[in-house]
This record gives sequence, C-alpha cells and structure tokens, in this order.
Amino acid sequence: MVQLLFSVGNLLWLAVYIMIIRVGLRDRTYGMPLLALCGNLSWEANYAFIRHYNMPLSLTSLIWLLLDCAILYTVVRFGPAQFPWLPRWLFFCGLGVMMAMCCVGMEVLIRYFEAGGREAGGNYSGLTQNLLMSALFLSMLVHRRSTSGQSMAIAVCKALPTALGAAAVYLWVKDGGVESSPLLIFLGGSTLVLDMSYVAGVWAVRRSTAAVAAGTPVAATA
Repeated sequence: MVQLLFSVGNLLWLAVYIMIIRVGLRDRTYGMPLLALCGNLSWEANYAFIRHYNMPLSLTSLIWLLLDCAILYTVVRFGPAQFPWLPRWLFFCGLGVMMAMCCVGMEVLIRYFEAGGREAGGNYSGLTQNLLMSALFLSMLVHRRSTSGQSMAIAVCKALPTALGAAAVYLWVKDGGVESSPLLIFLGGSTLVLDMSYVAGVWAVRRSTAAVAAGTPVAATA
C-alpha cells in the first residue's frame, strides 16, 4: 500500500509538471517559482545521476528532471519580462548564482540527513524541498495577484501527492519501515497546510478576477 501511494503521487507530480509547462507557454510566463525550480533540478539531478538507490527512483527522478528542464525553458524565454527593472544579463546571472547555490545547498542537506541512513537522506531532503516549494507557490500567487502561469488543476494535483505522501509515511511508520520523528511530522503536516492554502488562494483569486471582469463587487468575508 505504501508503494502504491507513493507511485500514484509520483504520477500526479508528472501531471503537475506537464500542466505547468502547458499553462506557462499559454500565458507566456513561468509557472514554478525560480528558487523552487532550482531546488527541484538540484534534487532530481542528484538522484538521477549521483545517488542510485533503485531503478524506479532514478527513472522517476530523470523524468522529473527532463520536465523541469522544459519549465526552465519557459523561465529563460519569459522570465526577464517578469522583472522589467532588471537588465537581462543581471536576471540570468542571478538565475545562475541561484542554481549554483541550490546545487551546493542540496548536496550539503542530503549529506546532513544521510547521517541517519542513505534512505533518510532522500526522504528528508525531498520533504524539505517539497515544503519550500509549497511556500514559494503560495508566495508567487500573492506576488502576482493573478493565476498567470497557474491553474486550479495544478493546485489540486499538487496537493494530492502531499496528502498521499502523508498517508504513505503514516503507514510506513506504523509498519516500522521508517522511524517517526517530530521533523518528519512537521515537514509533512506543514506542506499539506500550505498546499491546501494554495488551493484556497487560487480559488479566491479566480473568484475575484471573475467578479472584476463581470463588473460585480466581490463579497467581503469575515
């Protein structure tokens, strides 16, 4: 059951990446926060080429990496327009520095967690990256004040793997496959809260945008 939950979650992540690419090209923007993308690329490259634990994980990481490279293309193509006050060269220099820092930081993070075992390194670094990504998606929505590059389908399909992952970790701990810890509970629970907040935020922004387009006021909520 644990492997089934993780497998379904991985398939949903593939759907999320594909939708982010499609919506980004449609809206002529990027649909994943820059820091989240750099962190993803760092983690996926690590587990696709450097740390080979098992074929399913390496293969999944490679597919995610290729899809994230497509998202990176939308950043390169449309990213500078999101920061009109920055020269193009400075935007790309900043992106390069961010990528380098994420590569080094991810390696340090993985090595730190690997003190608890090889599997712990992948689990805890992945959960940490997922928490960061969830917070950054919510921040991007607030910053843009629109669903440009985003959609309700992306938000829901992003929240579902988090919920499935939390259920899988619960069963994993219950079966003795992994040792429970306050950090494990915090990472899983906090990510789920942020993902549900993102779903609610996308719904609220869409509702507000539709009301403005229709010329009707949005009802205030207590």
